Amino acid sequence: NWFFDHLLGRCYLSFGQFSKAQDCFIAALAWLASRSSPESRELPHANDDDAMLLVRCLSMYRRDRGSVFKEVLFQYCSFLIDMFELHRSAEGVLAVGYIALPIVAEDDGVVSPSPSSTAVLWSTIFRHNSALGRFEEAYVALV
Repeated sequence: NWFFDHLLGRCYLSFGQFSKAQDCFIAALAWLASRSSPESRELPHANDDDAMLLVRCLSMYRRDRGSVFKEVLFQYCSFLIDMFELHRSAEGVLAVGYIALPIVAEDDGVVSPSPSSTAVLWSTIFRHNSALGRFEEAYVALV
């Protein structure tokens, strides 16, 4: 279940198992991005922030596959990036950041979630590649 992937990712993150957390979050994000009509039995019934964010993503998905949906997907990616930054996992930030780039790119006539979204992502990618000593990749993020 996609929501269990998300919650399991949160658990792994709390225990410092960043690679496993990354895999779980990416699985939840992939499910969310590819699903055409989630069924109501798959919706979480929890009242926490994670559940509310994902339910919002799904409700937007049902209504609009265009720019609104891209904005919500970008918000979920930003949420994941913030969580990885909170736990100081540069690898996790980079993994989600690179996944988020095509989401905010303008394609198929759908406008980017916000004009600064791409710049924020590239800035984040630059910062974390620099922190890891990957200076060539950091330079590419600048160009």
